[in-house]
Amino acid sequence: MTSCEVEIFGRLYKLKSENEEDIIKYADFLNKRLSIVEKKVQTIDDHVIFSLTGINIAEGFFNLKKENERLKKEIKELSDLADKFINENNI
Repeated sequence: MTSCEVEIFGRLYKLKSENEEDIIKYADFLNKRLSIVEKKVQTIDDHVIFSLTGINIAEGFFNLKKENERLKKEIKELSDLADKFINENNI
């Protein structure tokens, strides 16, 4: 495990991780999202900006999770159809 320092919304954080590149990538993603929210709400209250950004990220996560479940179901249905076709046609 390595230690790395990242800047998030103007503050330095020292974090430990197995993969420093990932932590830097996550911090960059978070900074971009924080900046978007900051421009939209036009407040200097960091707590509001962090909270709204967290809600936006959570919404995106759950939308992706729902889409993932839908795609898994679709894959299962297509796999079942392929198996049925193979069995019916002695392939």
